Amino acid sequence: MFLRAIALVTMACSPTVVHAQYALPSTETAISIGNFALATEMGVRAADSSRQGRRGAVSQSRSPALAFDGGPSVFATALQAPGPTAASVQTRFTRSKAIQKGSEASILSALEKRQPEAVAEYRQIFASTDISRTFDKASQAFGFRSNDIADTMAAYWLVGWVVANDAKDFSPAAARAVRDQVKAGIARTSVAGFSPEKKHRLADEAIFNTLVLTAVFQNKEIGKVSGLDYRRVSDATQRAFVGFGADLRSLQLTDAGFVKR
Repeated sequence: MFLRAIALVTMACSPTVVHAQYALPSTETAISIGNFALATEMGVRAADSSRQGRRGAVSQSRSPALAFDGGPSVFATALQAPGPTAASVQTRFTRSKAIQKGSEASILSALEKRQPEAVAEYRQIFASTDISRTFDKASQAFGFRSNDIADTMAAYWLVGWVVANDAKDFSPAAARAVRDQVKAGIARTSVAGFSPEKKHRLADEAIFNTLVLTAVFQNKEIGKVSGLDYRRVSDATQRAFVGFGADLRSLQLTDAGFVKR
């Protein structure tokens, strides 16, 4: 439902880049995103901050504007019972085309360090596709919005779970429940106090990775990604989320959200 919706919206919005969006990314590029882009951008600052805080400050060559001050893991704490502050935490922000362009430039810079041959294909996608608009159109039935870090992080977690577990899709009820879990996790971390710009860039990074994993999933469904290559992406996604504090293969998805098996 959700993954199919993203595929259909992308093809409708950007028919000239359908090949780039769905014949690509390559397996190696998808793996590099799981292991590198999120690990340095979203992972360090929002999901894996407790480990990073113990190891020391983030290198200033890695998007210093998003320097994170450490703290507990959003994903690792998301399954705890919501506290009294979860309902009041502010996860929305006002979208800005300028900030989104900055986010995209940071993503391309991160990819260039690990997978330089992939930069051209993603620059073309960014030039031809508005990732936030695609996300909004595809996820409207689920109540997700691109200007909300809880919505976008939940979408990435859900699609990551699908890929890591070779599952099919998820219901709107499950999506909304996971969104509430992510919001509870945010309320327990310094992410709740992020500036609007940091929230914006975090959301952009989550959307980008959601779309990439969705593309890999769609290619597997239509036979353009082999079972072996899909398993490699699946394993890389699992490793990335374990680093974020969430063992995807130990979780079961229900209409009440994620529960431990």
